[in-house]
Order: sequence, then C-alpha cells, then structure tokens
Amino acid sequence: MKENDILKKDYLYAYLYNNDGHHTPKLKIKNDIPTISSLIVKTSNCPKIVITDSNDNFILDTINGYIDMCPNIDYLESYLLPTLIPLQLGEKDIENINILDWGVDEYRNIDSIMKPYIYENFDVSF
Repeated sequence: MKENDILKKDYLYAYLYNNDGHHTPKLKIKNDIPTISSLIVKTSNCPKIVITDSNDNFILDTINGYIDMCPNIDYLESYLLPTLIPLQLGEKDIENINILDWGVDEYRNIDSIMKPYIYENFDVSF
C-alpha cells in the first residue's frame, strides 16, 4: 500500500492489546496524522496496538507507544514521524481522540460503556 493510499482513507481501525494478549474490538478512528500520532502516544501503556485499514490491511503496529513495524517507509518518515516524535518528547500536546465506532453491538457502542471497559482492561483513558 502506497502512502497516498493510506492518506486517502477516511478512517482507520485500531486494536489495543493488553498484557494477557487480549485485544479490543476494532476501534474506528479518523485517519489523520495528528489522530494516529496521539493514539500511539496515548496507548503507550498497551504492550501492542495494531492499526489497519477497513479491509484489515496492516498499516503499522507499536510496542509500548513506539512504532515496531510500518512497511510503508515513506508514510512513516514523511508523514507520521514528524508529528509523532514531538508528542513522544512532550514538546507538543496529545490531541483528544474521538472513537467513531467502538466495534461492538449497538447497545454497547456508546462512550459511557466502552470508555470504562477500555480503561479497566487496557489501562487507556479516552
């Protein structure tokens, strides 16, 4: 997937993993560099997160808030790292992350249910 293909997507999906190897449902997020960068830093308590597109094509994964694998080097170096590194160094503030869809049935797909669940099971506060 070329960097232009990644940037053309309106949404991406994130899976947060905990220390037991369990992961969240597919969390739908806005596809923009500040959102992706903020998500990576905000989820640094998670041993791993995986970000995919809507077809579940791998975009990148992280280990404790640092990128582990990102096959698209142009996307990584030209777009993501210039925004991510200042966040990791504390030079810029992390943006609020709006989860557009929690990846669960309509009865549980609300912030008041899913935010506590994510915090309790994955130590991440949205």
